[in-house]
Amino acid sequence: MAVLDGLTGLEVMAFACSYYPVGTRRQEPARAACLTALVGDLKAEGISELVIETRGEVPDRRDRRTLLHAREVGIASGDLSYRHVGKLEEPLLWAADAIAGAVALHLTGEDSRYFKQLQTSLLVIRRLGP
Repeated sequence: MAVLDGLTGLEVMAFACSYYPVGTRRQEPARAACLTALVGDLKAEGISELVIETRGEVPDRRDRRTLLHAREVGIASGDLSYRHVGKLEEPLLWAADAIAGAVALHLTGEDSRYFKQLQTSLLVIRRLGP
């Protein structure tokens, strides 16, 4: 993937959180768990801005509740700012999609070469799940 090739040449770090396996009915709780873990990692790294791809009004509201709760209990930084945007508004979301795709291909056993490429250069992964 050209996007991943470009990323590995930069001095960036990507955080990925997986909750695998997860059934259809457990996707929202899994997302909340991953989002909570992610903001904890961001806090530990001193990162205070998060851009999330919008999924629509209701799912975005769920994300906001998760983030507010993480802030209230001290997992997320008190100065964490976040916003939901579309892919056309923030091209870096394309990179996030490429990274998520590489992690998903690895976890499903379909193809690990992209995951290995990321793992050696810029990927920090946290695994959650049953």
